[in-house]
Amino acid sequence: MLIQERYERMDWLSYGEQNKAEGIAKGRAEGIAKGRAEGIVKGRAEGIVLRDRQKIASMLMKGRTPSEIHDFGDYPMELIAEVQEDMLQKRSI
Repeated sequence: MLIQERYERMDWLSYGEQNKAEGIAKGRAEGIAKGRAEGIVKGRAEGIVLRDRQKIASMLMKGRTPSEIHDFGDYPMELIAEVQEDMLQKRSI
């Protein structure tokens, strides 16, 4: 229900009850907006990590060495080793 509709339904409430209801509605709207913004930031960060892992895996499959990948993409050697290990584990299954 929209906030405006809630305000219209509150005309029968006392002044104190109206303030309380308005505060709750405002707090809920702010909480939803904050949660949505945090979700977007988290989703973007996860997307960047996934993209980097996919790029590293692609370069490894093309025969690039971890050192070449590090020099070319400035990816951390730990991440390259992690992706390489994940690829090796998937092949052995």
